[in-house]
Amino acid sequence: MATEDDVRSICLALPGVTERSSWDQPAWFAKTLMARMWEDGVLTVKTTEREALAGTEPETYFWTRHHERSPQLVLVRLARIGTEELGELLAESYRLAGAGPERRRDRSRYASGRDPARLRARRSSAFATSSSNTLAMPARLSP
Repeated sequence: MATEDDVRSICLALPGVTERSSWDQPAWFAKTLMARMWEDGVLTVKTTEREALAGTEPETYFWTRHHERSPQLVLVRLARIGTEELGELLAESYRLAGAGPERRRDRSRYASGRDPARLRARRSSAFATSSSNTLAMPARLSP
């Protein structure tokens, strides 16, 4: 049986995770929200397997109308899972919240080997704004 204290200790052991309040409940953040107490004994986590979890164990995993538009969020009744399963859920939620190993952008899929988003950013920075907030023409744009 997992508890809120187990959630707290597992979350805070992960690099970069902080605890703060969200909707007057304890919540843990990596780059974004990774877990939050929904109500006493019920935890919200992110997962890619929401449908499968709720389909096989609806007494343990479920969601409310509030969560319909967030397909990665699932509610977990802590009393029905062990700390090992809780650790696995929180590790996935941590990854989905944008934490974990940094991934380099794969540029090989572009014919030129250059990332279009990076090129757009470079081109937009070539434009400067004047003190009157009007767009000035760039000195030179690289191809």
